[in-house]
Amino acid sequence: MSNIVRTPSAGQPIDATYLLELADGINKIASTISSSPTAKLTSIQTPSAGTQTVKTSEACFVGGYAEISRGNVTAGVPVSWEYPFPSYFKYPPVVTATPIAIGGADAGSGVTIMIKTVGQNSVTGTATFASSGNLSVGLNIILIGIPN
Repeated sequence: MSNIVRTPSAGQPIDATYLLELADGINKIASTISSSPTAKLTSIQTPSAGTQTVKTSEACFVGGYAEISRGNVTAGVPVSWEYPFPSYFKYPPVVTATPIAIGGADAGSGVTIMIKTVGQNSVTGTATFASSGNLSVGLNIILIGIPN
């Protein structure tokens, strides 16, 4: 890749011409990056309003954590969980929930997470475990949606 701006010699005074070259180089890079049509937009499919496209800087991203802590669990018996969040979204957001074993718990090694409901300020679901034992599982939760 060729240099956009010439590299000054050691000890060379910086003058207005060189500063202009720097500014032109920065502007050239900025226009190249921002001219990409997909670089600025995020499409979010909502159940109630179809696909919505907004500037990425205007989309709402929320990362959260919920801990499922109910002592011993029985294999195959669902444990309910809920993650409430402020009313950031115009429509129910797209949600993912990833289980995390906490402290090497035996019951966390085979868990299935089911998201049951997604609202504008809450997500509910269940965790079902493959084996019985002491429950120690958390959830990383990511919500992406159209802001209010």
